[in-house]
Amino acid sequence: MNFPRRQALFCLLALMILAAPLLVLAQQETILVRGSQLVSTVVGPLSDAYQEQSGAAVTVEITGTDTGLADLCSGEIDIAMAARPITRAEEAACAENDVQWVEVPLGSNALVVIANPAFTFVDCLTFPQLAALWGPSAANTTTIWDQINPDWGAMSFVPYAPPQGSAAYGLLDDLLPGDGLRADATIEGDPQALVSRVTEDVAGVGLVPWNAVAGGEADVRLIALDELEGAGCVAPSPESIADDSYPAMRGLYLYVSAASLEREAVSGLVQSMLAEDGQAVVAEQGFTPLTEAQVEQATANVAEGVTGRQFSEGEPLYTIAFDVSGTVTVESAAAAYPPLNDVANAFTDVYTGVTITKTAFGNPAAYRKLCNGEIDLATVTRAPTDEEAAVCEQNDVSLWEVPLGHQAVVMLVPAEADFAACLTTEQIGNLWQDQGGDSVVNWNQLGEDFPDLPLTIFLPRDGESQTDFLLFQSTREILNPRRDALQESNDGLWRAAATANVEGAITYVDFVDFQATEADVIPVAVDAGNGCVTPSLETIRDGSYLFARPVSLQISQDALARPAVQALVWYLLSNSSRSLLEDQQVIVFDDATFRDYQETAVEKFIEAEARAAAEAQATETPTEEATSEATETPTEEPTAESGS
Repeated sequence: MNFPRRQALFCLLALMILAAPLLVLAQQETILVRGSQLVSTVVGPLSDAYQEQSGAAVTVEITGTDTGLADLCSGEIDIAMAARPITRAEEAACAENDVQWVEVPLGSNALVVIANPAFTFVDCLTFPQLAALWGPSAANTTTIWDQINPDWGAMSFVPYAPPQGSAAYGLLDDLLPGDGLRADATIEGDPQALVSRVTEDVAGVGLVPWNAVAGGEADVRLIALDELEGAGCVAPSPESIADDSYPAMRGLYLYVSAASLEREAVSGLVQSMLAEDGQAVVAEQGFTPLTEAQVEQATANVAEGVTGRQFSEGEPLYTIAFDVSGTVTVESAAAAYPPLNDVANAFTDVYTGVTITKTAFGNPAAYRKLCNGEIDLATVTRAPTDEEAAVCEQNDVSLWEVPLGHQAVVMLVPAEADFAACLTTEQIGNLWQDQGGDSVVNWNQLGEDFPDLPLTIFLPRDGESQTDFLLFQSTREILNPRRDALQESNDGLWRAAATANVEGAITYVDFVDFQATEADVIPVAVDAGNGCVTPSLETIRDGSYLFARPVSLQISQDALARPAVQALVWYLLSNSSRSLLEDQQVIVFDDATFRDYQETAVEKFIEAEARAAAEAQATETPTEEATSEATETPTEEPTAESGS
């Protein structure tokens, strides 16, 4: 009579036994990891191994880098996988949600171009040359080296490539214009086998991940790369990959919630990926493992919870497409035109699809045209006036200012001329203006504290703007500059040397020339009413030295949606541009400042593109609605129009 009850009890007991593991799993801690598919090829197998070893539950979801970082910053996940560094906009989103993170590198995706030793003339390839060699349009057309560089001779080459879907293939595809690589390349899936084939083929040239040749045993040439022509060739090496200076590399990152890292399961997972076995998986997947120093620092950062950007400072944030095309219109102040012209010419030499229209009618014209929407950007030497800013606001034109550096003029006297170590603005105005028969010809004309000593001046040739600048800054008037120099030369170093050798002499040079001169001269400090200020990098940059002016870009933010404008702005923020600016006597900012503006530039590009897309959609929507309404309620008037 009790059998059914006993059977029910038995079934209940069986269900409890079967459910016990599920109850344990339900209580288990789950680590949520989302983000890059590329990084997941490392994280996936390492997470599986960690689960088996520790019993922790790890969920790895492929959502893409952008979504992974967005979910991290919203507090939804523990770890984001990223195939690029976190952006400043993403940092701001994390900060807004009070989410702190630890940046953990896993390794690098580094690509190396190799060639048979017979090609002794190929030492370095610019990215445009790399595109000509490996881009999809090269298939069955570009097979001889002089098609890449006329100086390289009519020797044929045979291209070897990794398979589509490999990390090396994907990286080059990202770096070059077009979809994919040349279709006529010989595909070899095993990187070591590809190295062997290039070694054996006297015409061979190929692409492999860095770790395929890192040991140095392969008998191939490693070709250096120059991302922007003039930026400098960088050869692949452990050092150039570790410090992010090698252009064909991208870091693989984990961004770990600092709060999650306090959990033992999360910190254990991350530490396992930095351990020797974890780095072995990085290498097995075709990536470059971390150096010992990087592992040591990353491990310490994880253990100590060191937050913020620690490893990704040098990574490239944006790459100019080599097939970029379009027109950019630029206005310039006269003093800022020479550096702009040099940079623009260097840019269009490489990016031939872009036409830059540039004129130099001065700061007022630059702001008038910018605020009226007539031009894309300007190089200026001052901020907009209140009236100019009001016109921009009235026309709904937002400007983004990018400081490029400063121009500064320094007066020099012989080292023993301590009586002229500091001059007031009144004395400087009297010294450099043409007063006819009353022009200063003796130092004692400047004041009773000056010696009875003939004045000798060395000037640049007529047409240079430095004297006008000195006079206007010291007197705030437009005056005629004196031209009665003992000798004239546009070589600032020569003028400095000449001044050092003549008692009572004075000249002026650009600050860059002052830094470079070895002549026995001293700079003249300037007293504009607040004491003597000596020219230096600090006083020039903080604005306290009177004879310095900024050189800045003012950019219409709406124009930043266009690829041609993005490309020019990015080039202006590149190392190639910095060297050209320095050649034109611009005192450029330090690396950290340029890096900050590069990061901001990428954010501005994204914001401008989003605005343009939203405006385009808003424009299209009413048209569709109007069409729909016209269809539903036809009238005789539209019918008549349609027949015309």
